[in-house]
Amino acid sequence: RFEKLEGVVRHNLAALELVRADDPQAFVLPLAQQAGDIAPLLARFGGAAVHLKPRYVTRALVDDLRRQQVISLVNVIHAQRTATDDLDEGYEAMAEAGVSIIQTNRPSSLLPYLNRRRLHVDVR
Repeated sequence: RFEKLEGVVRHNLAALELVRADDPQAFVLPLAQQAGDIAPLLARFGGAAVHLKPRYVTRALVDDLRRQQVISLVNVIHAQRTATDDLDEGYEAMAEAGVSIIQTNRPSSLLPYLNRRRLHVDVR
């Protein structure tokens, strides 16, 4: 069944349910389009992780997720930046909010930022 899911994106909840039906312990990362979607998604998919949109991420929200032991992921990419064109500011906003994972299509700018802030852990 997984071969049919190639290219699945996080907002395809039906596809995520297929994965979970096949393996109830599978780690899935649903996309919350707005902050109000988070609680229902966590209830529906087991509450391990959620993909957040930068526009509604706050420190209070991430702290609440962390208390629930939920991993938070945010994309800071060229086509989906926060309020400014400065990538460091987009990274800064997410780092200040305390998100677990910052995903980007520009790792060559994210890694130096994380190193300057001493937020990067080398896992090699």
